[in-house]
Amino acid sequence: MINKQNLRTKAVKKLILPAFFLCALSLGGCGMVQEIIFEKAIEAGSGEKVDIDMSKESVDIKTNEGNLSVSSGDNVKLPDTFPKDIYFDKNAEIRMAMDLPEGVSVTFVTNESVAAVKDKYTAEMAKNGWTQEMTMDVNGQSMFGFQKQERASQIMIYADQDQTLVQVIAKK
Repeated sequence: MINKQNLRTKAVKKLILPAFFLCALSLGGCGMVQEIIFEKAIEAGSGEKVDIDMSKESVDIKTNEGNLSVSSGDNVKLPDTFPKDIYFDKNAEIRMAMDLPEGVSVTFVTNESVAAVKDKYTAEMAKNGWTQEMTMDVNGQSMFGFQKQERASQIMIYADQDQTLVQVIAKK
């Protein structure tokens, strides 16, 4: 028997919450009223009590099942929960960071080429004990899937005008 409440909760977490994160970030600085509106909308969709904090360039959402945090803008920091065994270029400029109960996602830009970034990730991930499970190169874009014991990570690399955009997703 399918539990419709579980399906609804999963759909909210996978589809609706990220959409609210992006809306909330784009409307940053609107204050307490904005927080209350987003809280009520998410509570109505998920059936859970939600507390949202939209301070600075970040959105923090607290639910019964864990905390969600999204930061975007010019001064984004690498989340404390970002795994130490996943390569990160210290010279890169972080554009967005998401800290979720399931894992962490960081998007950054670098002035290095797609090929150079790809080579660094291939070498550094192997050096840190990760096994490359999947690779795909299409139209100058690269995507990798890595596995280390029970953990998984994905790296997407692609050209964005005169820079290279990289997204690293690490599942807990």
